[in-house]
Amino acid sequence: MAVAAALALGWFAYARVPVRLRPSQRVGLSALRACTLLLLIAVLLRPVVVIPPQAAHNSRLPILVDVSRSMALADADGSRLDQAKRIAKTLQATLGGDYRIDTLSFGDTLTSSSDIDALVPTARRSDLTGALADLADRYATAADRLAGIIVLSDGGDTAPLDVRRPGTLDAPIMTVGIGRPEVVRDRELVNMTAGEPLMPGSAIDISVAATAAGFGTEPVEFRLLANGRSLETRRVSPTVDGAPVHTVFTVSPPADSPTVYTVQIPEASGEAAIENNRRSVLVPAQTVRRKILMVEGAPGFEHTFLKRALADDPGVDLDAVVRKGQNDDGRPTFYVQADPSRMAALSSGYPSTRSELFKYDGIIFGNVEADFFSRAQLELTSDFITERGGGLLVLGARSFDRQGLAGTALERALPIDLTDRHDDVALASASANEPRVSVPVEPNTPALTVDGALHPASRLAVSADENRQ
Repeated sequence: MAVAAALALGWFAYARVPVRLRPSQRVGLSALRACTLLLLIAVLLRPVVVIPPQAAHNSRLPILVDVSRSMALADADGSRLDQAKRIAKTLQATLGGDYRIDTLSFGDTLTSSSDIDALVPTARRSDLTGALADLADRYATAADRLAGIIVLSDGGDTAPLDVRRPGTLDAPIMTVGIGRPEVVRDRELVNMTAGEPLMPGSAIDISVAATAAGFGTEPVEFRLLANGRSLETRRVSPTVDGAPVHTVFTVSPPADSPTVYTVQIPEASGEAAIENNRRSVLVPAQTVRRKILMVEGAPGFEHTFLKRALADDPGVDLDAVVRKGQNDDGRPTFYVQADPSRMAALSSGYPSTRSELFKYDGIIFGNVEADFFSRAQLELTSDFITERGGGLLVLGARSFDRQGLAGTALERALPIDLTDRHDDVALASASANEPRVSVPVEPNTPALTVDGALHPASRLAVSADENRQ
């Protein structure tokens, strides 16, 4: 009807015109008008693809069945995996005459499963993203097209994020949820992490998080075990039903052997799953000793005592450099106590390269004047603090005598200024706009910096003294 209307409109459009047309002119103009109208009709039509009926028999329909451990939970009629098996068998019987059904299971990996009844819920995760990526690779060279993908699962993707993406799957994905929609009574340890021991014998924190659904605000009991031996029991109450609870255990793992720390929640009556009530983490043996470099310029009781204490610490590897004086040529001499592999770098009193200095975890200056170091060595020490993340301890009166380290690359690393040159204390690097805080100090005594004097705690202490007065 549209085509006939276009032809008629094209012909009658030139039936009554002010200019007399010859028959050939009218036929040509009417044909052009009719062709234009037919083109508009063709553009407005929706696209149509005709698929032969026999093409459906050449289409594949994969059915993916989740076999993770959560599919073993018992629902209204058997386990969740039993429900998935019944649905898969129904789909095979209903759609098997029109499509080629491929039954596969996914959990840790994607596996072909010709026998549905043989599926067992033993996988530790539901790697749906990886299963779809493997499915795309499996059917990349198949002659039959994918009519669709059916996924039978009780939850989302619980595997770590993967860089792979199933970009070659040109088929719709239809998901079927398995399990009861209502909340089940269950307690689960969702996370457990252990800190890294800084050195042998040091304490670490074990952080644990759990959820409890269907138990209201009843306390959750955490039991901490070390290599199967009970250490501590703690009870934490959630704020509302289903809210996560968190607690931290502080432990000291042995340095000579690895330790497996386990946190478990006792099984409660009516709990849906007890497999998720237990988590473990391995803390390896701490055999690496922290390397400390001590540079001594003059005798001092404080750093001498500290040197003996560090030398007796089994977790510390101490290298010491003591300035002795000058030789016959006028060059400074040093007494070096260090590991043979690091002895050469300390022959001049202090490392001069990044690779030599960055081997250490901490540096101690004991009664060493600032002019003992070159400008390059002070800048290298500043990089050791800011880039390497190493520690610096400066002690002894000579380290702060006269100018001390003020104006050097290490000035910002010092929390206090020890001086007897003026009556007020201010950081040399403080801007001109910052107020100077007048703090009377005695020679060679610690005093607050500008930042310390402006801290709210310092202001509060000053206000309290004024009120008492």
